[in-house]
Amino acid sequence: MKRIRALFAVLLIAALAFGMLSYRARQLDVQAMIERVADDVGVSIASEHVSLDLLPTPGVRLRGVAMSHGDAWLLADEVEVHAQLVPLLLGKVELGELRLNRVSFHLPAQLGKDKSWVVLARLMAFRRVYIRHGRLFAGTRMWLPDFYLDVRDIGRNRDAYWEFQSMLQGRLLRAHGSLNFRQGNLAGSFGKLKCEQLLLSPYRALFPPALAGMLRGDEQLSGSATFHMQRDHAWTLFGEGRILRKDEVLLRLRGKLASDAHGFWRWRDAFVHFDQGAVLGLEGQCRHENCQARLHGKRLPLALLRLVWAREAAMPQRIDGRMRLDARVNWRRSHWLAAGNLRLHQPMFVFAHQAVALPDMQLKIGRLDGHGGYWSLAEATVQSLSSRDGMQLEASYDPRQGLVGKASKIDMGVAWVPLGNLLLASLGESPALAGAGRIQGAVRVSQQPRRYTLAVDIDASGARIDYAHVIRKPADMRAQCQFIWQRDRTGDGLELEHCSLGDSGVDGLHWRRERNGRQHVLARGAVLELAQLRQLGLNLMPAMLPSGRVSGDFNADAPGHVDLVDWIARLSGELDLLGVGGEIWQLDGHLSARRGRMEAKHLRLILRQRGYLDLAGYYDLAKRRGAVDVLGGRLVWHRWRDLTLPPADITLHGRLENVQLRWPGQDVQKFGADYRWQADRLLLENAHAQWGEMELRSRRLELRRKSAGEGTLAGDLEGRDIPVAAVPWLAGWPGLKLQGRVHARLAGMLHLPFTGLAAIHAEGRIALYAGRWQLADRHGRFRKLSLVLRVVDGKCEADRLVIEAGGHRFTGRIQLDRQRRFSGSVREGRRQFAVEGRWPQLRWREVGGS
Repeated sequence: MKRIRALFAVLLIAALAFGMLSYRARQLDVQAMIERVADDVGVSIASEHVSLDLLPTPGVRLRGVAMSHGDAWLLADEVEVHAQLVPLLLGKVELGELRLNRVSFHLPAQLGKDKSWVVLARLMAFRRVYIRHGRLFAGTRMWLPDFYLDVRDIGRNRDAYWEFQSMLQGRLLRAHGSLNFRQGNLAGSFGKLKCEQLLLSPYRALFPPALAGMLRGDEQLSGSATFHMQRDHAWTLFGEGRILRKDEVLLRLRGKLASDAHGFWRWRDAFVHFDQGAVLGLEGQCRHENCQARLHGKRLPLALLRLVWAREAAMPQRIDGRMRLDARVNWRRSHWLAAGNLRLHQPMFVFAHQAVALPDMQLKIGRLDGHGGYWSLAEATVQSLSSRDGMQLEASYDPRQGLVGKASKIDMGVAWVPLGNLLLASLGESPALAGAGRIQGAVRVSQQPRRYTLAVDIDASGARIDYAHVIRKPADMRAQCQFIWQRDRTGDGLELEHCSLGDSGVDGLHWRRERNGRQHVLARGAVLELAQLRQLGLNLMPAMLPSGRVSGDFNADAPGHVDLVDWIARLSGELDLLGVGGEIWQLDGHLSARRGRMEAKHLRLILRQRGYLDLAGYYDLAKRRGAVDVLGGRLVWHRWRDLTLPPADITLHGRLENVQLRWPGQDVQKFGADYRWQADRLLLENAHAQWGEMELRSRRLELRRKSAGEGTLAGDLEGRDIPVAAVPWLAGWPGLKLQGRVHARLAGMLHLPFTGLAAIHAEGRIALYAGRWQLADRHGRFRKLSLVLRVVDGKCEADRLVIEAGGHRFTGRIQLDRQRRFSGSVREGRRQFAVEGRWPQLRWREVGGS
């Protein structure tokens, strides 16, 4: 019975409590409760749907909730606000528990001075805050994809305990700590965070671009951090960690960051440990947004230079070596100023498997300042630690305009070679520079997103330079130049001013190559010593022009990649030539060029040891044809092979005048003719010449070149009133001792080189007048001696022989066979003579008459 009474009493009390609870709950003003939360926590609240819950704890359920505080805001699918039960039974509403489900927290990208996070101090309005399936954003970046947070035992004078956990890349991130509330204020806090093997690749966007570029994608972070905050909101953060790659420790990090109640920040005992004993130490402070720091590093890997490598420059595949760093940095917001020293030990840069090794060097930075993405370098010097090589540096960087760097007061004897190769490689060119000796000058580099410029003012007269088989300059040869190299999206360009190399030079030169391959060149005040330039590896003329001097102003343009001959075939300008040519021939004089059409009023062609020709006219290099007159000259040769003729693919025509032709024993004066050279054929028309006392004429002569050293000469030849003494092969005939005057007209062909009668195929008429002869020890006079001469297949025939002497008339025929034996007969009236003998002896023997 007693048990029944007790059970009944409990049920009665429960019914009364539930009734009272229902009564009190119905008296709850839902909107007032929401406003109470907003006021107590200090946020604004908006929701799509609100409902009242009685069990298990009376409260309000909100769906589609938006809350905001300053620049921070959240969106939640569901929010539950519960009241404490006992105060509610007594008619008093006190907040008990806050639950947020599927919620997104959005914080500003950078926390401002308003310290929005201090809203946590107002969580004392609740006894507990619980978050499920939360996401945390900073700006537009999601830092935490899914987390849980539970804060318990919150009160005005309580020590609340919080726990946090999140799954990142399948790894559990845990944190816990406490929040100390005193008299309703946040008096202190403690927290500890720990992570293991957290993959860094999803957070590459949080790193500077250069540092992000060093991450391969498989790096992991393991470490922990501890946070303390005092009553006056002074706080301290201490952490340590490791960055690993495939279980290999790349970096070890540790440091301490503290802030007092007045916003004075200080960091100390901060170190970054690398491999092989390399370490970087940092210490500094910030007060009222004015910050300063000191950096001390030893044995640091030179690969860290990637962090400051210009984006527009070619990035090395690998950077080896070590460096020592001592620097000071001051900054205010995005403005910063730095100075310090940097020592490089065994630096090496590898571009496309080509290594560029530098000597040990020291960089002293007097001033390096910047703002946001902009920076400038001044009062900087580079000094070799093993020699007196050095230079001064200036540089600036603008994200829109790119990098501009200047090296001045360059005075180097060793380091210029590797530094030059480093510059070439960073510009995308081959680092193939070699040499020795001292150079002086200045270099300016401009790297823009779609254009780079290299300007050089250099004196390398005392240095030996060899670059990629393009140039091989010896020492002690003058070499001075100011040049600018440009490359942009439309093409490449080169500007030269006041340049000299040995005995060559140019006052100004502009060269441009478009992206479609078309090239343009413009030069003024150029002097080119071709032989010297060729020795240096600069073949600026075709192989047929290996030596001589070319000077003047010129310009040309050509499509695509063309050879030197095509370039010259498009040349325009005014050129002076001195000894331009090769071992066989050279040119002296002035040329006017118009797109490959070369014109000259007087140009001398010098044939080495074979004479010269004075020329006037034009020649079109592209069409390989021209009209050239020979104004005079002298040609000497000892054999047919010595005779120099133009190439077969050249077509020339013009007039020859006052040319002297000489070969052993012969001298032809005042040679003139209309000529045409085409396809290994030289045609002479209306030719005339003075050969000793002979006047020779020809209506047509044709010289053909068949192969090397072989050819033919065909045509006609006429001479009148010629003394026999002027014709050596007649006057010197031992058997006749001819005298008199000769008239001759011949036509035929001569095979060259001349080898005797077998080389002649000719026919013509020869006549001697008022002469004398000697035959068989008898002297005689004749009024006329005429014959028709034929030379065929090595045989010579004198047909229709007529001799008129002393009132007698001799007629007949004489032959000379291949064995050089004479035969034939001569008749005078009834007398008949037989002709016999062997060249050059000719005998007449009377054989009878009729």
